[in-house]
Amino acid sequence: MSDSKSKHENKRILFVTHRLQWEGAPVSLFFMAKGFKNAGYEVDVVSPSEGPVRDLYEKEGMNCTIFNFMSDDELPESLKSYDLYFVNTIIGYKFINHLDLERDKVAWIIRESEREVHFKNNPDIDPALFGKVTKVLFVANSTKDMYIDLANDNFVTINNGMDLAEVDAHIEKTDKKEMRAKLGFAEDDKIIHIVGTVSPRKGQLDFTEAAVNIINKLGDTRLKFVIIGAGNVPLYDDQIRRVIERNKMEDQIMLLDSRGSWDYYSISNMYVCTSYIESFPRVTLEAMAFKLPIVSSEVYGLSEQMDHEKEALIYMAGDKVMLEDHMTRLIQNEELASTLASNARARLEREFTFDVMMDKYFNLVSEILN
Repeated sequence: MSDSKSKHENKRILFVTHRLQWEGAPVSLFFMAKGFKNAGYEVDVVSPSEGPVRDLYEKEGMNCTIFNFMSDDELPESLKSYDLYFVNTIIGYKFINHLDLERDKVAWIIRESEREVHFKNNPDIDPALFGKVTKVLFVANSTKDMYIDLANDNFVTINNGMDLAEVDAHIEKTDKKEMRAKLGFAEDDKIIHIVGTVSPRKGQLDFTEAAVNIINKLGDTRLKFVIIGAGNVPLYDDQIRRVIERNKMEDQIMLLDSRGSWDYYSISNMYVCTSYIESFPRVTLEAMAFKLPIVSSEVYGLSEQMDHEKEALIYMAGDKVMLEDHMTRLIQNEELASTLASNARARLEREFTFDVMMDKYFNLVSEILN
């Protein structure tokens, strides 16, 4: 990694997360904070509510404070003395408002591409705030473009990155046959999975309907379609369950609420992303790291991660016919699936590693603190 970090190893950084749930944005922030902690920075975390990701921070020796910065309560003095604040997601504007005159110490990470939705739902967001903080960081250029009119020569893109050593260690220690048995699958099952908060913007209903058609068309009982991340939008979960039950496919299409495990990447034959809105999702980087063939929509940063017919098969979000065709094609063409998977891992190694990401953050922090 870059030596630029060495000048400021004793600097204090507060990472501000809007949640501590096992979701893409909070987990991505955790790995970033861990990178700074391992580089010698003093790192603490604040969240407005409890959640399982707190255990990860504390395991790595990072103190986690619960303070509801969504309220009008006065910011505790203990949270006012940091050299730099990394504020995660657009919802972090509520914390930045507490800082008042300290906004020149803020690096604000915007991960949401649906700008107008958040401005409508949060009418107290001051658009001028984007120009007042030191840096506004984006994980994808396409997301940055959505906000570019608010820039004050302070917008920067730093893509998310994966720690390949951790992934490879997980692959090495995992016996695929044993893990499949543990999770209730046969050795010859063909597992196709999708991970993420089950919600309309993630499009898992499209995945479910495509799965039904593929099972009916191919008549292969070994096909298993796994949806991971239920429990946040019950009405949408119910829609998916009704499709599964109506077609009597409970044995082949599974809706699970467990998250935070790489075990399904280890045993899967294909990864699918059906999102309508994304930025630069970690789940697809994980699929690339595990060398899985991928079918993905092309929205926002997804098109910056993968190219059609090179690292994945890409389709327009909402085009269920093309989604079904792409999934079927990879089920039936193992050579193509293997080529895409190898290409995806190679691109990840070139462009989206954890070290590449952290070098950019270290250089940015050095620039800010100087």
